[in-house]
Amino acid sequence: MKTLLDYLEENNINYTESKDGLTVGRDLDLVDTGITELPNGLTVWGHLYLVGTDVTELPKNLTIWGTLNLRGSSVTELPKCLSVGGKIYISKKTKQMKLVIIESPFAGDVEKNIEYARKCMKDCFNRGEFPFASHLLYTQKGVLDDNCPEERKIGINAGLKWGEHAESTIVYTDYGISKGMKKGINDAFIKNRKIEYRSLY
Repeated sequence: MKTLLDYLEENNINYTESKDGLTVGRDLDLVDTGITELPNGLTVWGHLYLVGTDVTELPKNLTIWGTLNLRGSSVTELPKCLSVGGKIYISKKTKQMKLVIIESPFAGDVEKNIEYARKCMKDCFNRGEFPFASHLLYTQKGVLDDNCPEERKIGINAGLKWGEHAESTIVYTDYGISKGMKKGINDAFIKNRKIEYRSLY
């Protein structure tokens, strides 16, 4: 089975190797090369073309400074640690990272709850999800005042509206379930959106 290194050597393509991975300093077109696997830690200083290839899985810690083209490829899932500077053209087979709404406490010990919500967002990203936490966004200084009932209601309603675009509601339970969280859970139940309970600790 031909490896990426074999291909680079055969075609006199410059590359560097380090403990962090392999770096290619130009566009990389692997169409009709017979390559089926890419090494972890691969960095491409240009575009990466995998159109119609037999590569079935993208490596961990893949960095592409240009475009990633997966059209017609066998790749079915995007990795969690993927960095792309340009556009991503995916195959019809490729599963996109899913949108999720985070439910975690805010009122009470606000400083602790903000730090906790940030960790919840990081946990979602680590699971290959795109999270949204309205209580981190709308409560910033100069946006909405969570201590004002009228503005708090606006923020909750806005978050629920955004939730209509999400596939799942993720409820983080380490510090209990607040009244605001219950509204989000109830909204997900009414709209038949998947509800998942998680803990970090």
